[in-house]
Amino acid sequence: MNVGAKYDPKFMFYFMLTRLFQDYVQVNGTGATFLGISQETLGHYKICLPPIDEQRAIAKFLDGETTIQDKALALAGVEIKLIREYRTRLVADVVTGKFDVREAARDLPTELEEAEAAPELDTDDAEELEPLISEET
Repeated sequence: MNVGAKYDPKFMFYFMLTRLFQDYVQVNGTGATFLGISQETLGHYKICLPPIDEQRAIAKFLDGETTIQDKALALAGVEIKLIREYRTRLVADVVTGKFDVREAARDLPTELEEAEAAPELDTDDAEELEPLISEET
């Protein structure tokens, strides 16, 4: 940790992800396939920084918030993978005759049922999928 620092690198990382900064890069950046910005142009960007302790507190808070989102995205990714595996298995079972589509079609409702709200994520479910999430990342 740099004692005499005027800015926290993690805080600056989060700031550079903001729409405000991204718009600046869009207007001032150069490049056809990859938009970049020169150090000189970046040096002309004016930013009001909070005190270094506050920057660190903000960055720490954002780290916590993004961790929650990262876990939710990883869990969704695992669920998507499992659904795709199920679909592949189902198609294979239908093609090989292990699953009779006509029989399943008889059990379908005649009218569309009202969509149910997505169930709340059960912490037990998340704990069960944690090893799968770790494998994905």
